[in-house]
Amino acid sequence: MPLFKKLLSILTACVVIMTMGMPALANARFERFEMMWNDATDAERYYMPSEVKAYACGLSTNDFVFFARVIEGEGADNDDNITDKVFVALTVLNRMACSRWPTRSVISTLQRPGQFEVVDRETHECHCARSLDSEWAIVIAYRMFENNEVDCHIVYYNAYGFTGYSTPREDGFA
Repeated sequence: MPLFKKLLSILTACVVIMTMGMPALANARFERFEMMWNDATDAERYYMPSEVKAYACGLSTNDFVFFARVIEGEGADNDDNITDKVFVALTVLNRMACSRWPTRSVISTLQRPGQFEVVDRETHECHCARSLDSEWAIVIAYRMFENNEVDCHIVYYNAYGFTGYSTPREDGFA
């Protein structure tokens, strides 16, 4: 029995030591992300891993990836302009910040029934593939939101096939 107690105490000590080291590893990774982000241009940031972009937006990687998938599915597919995708991301951020909106996290806002067509109503999954544009749209939206560059009442609705909100007409009128 004394041998069992010694082994148990050694095992407990190992677990405590390993647990104490985990925050240090996480902090080192986040410090590296911070340096990568701060020492880069936007052109370089666009191609950074999802983990780094998620950190820059204050999201977990899983939340960021899910958000990017929804943005990709909901935003208009336009190679030259990601405005629609930015508007979708801003709508999500505004909903989270609204005191009358019932959800406060990205995931719960995206998975709220009847809000986003690309999110399955039963499984709450999104099977769209994310793109660099959809990830970058989230980064832009977070910047705009943090800098108070967007009206808090923005609600973006992109009817199927209609992208008139973000595509200016040739005569200059919206």
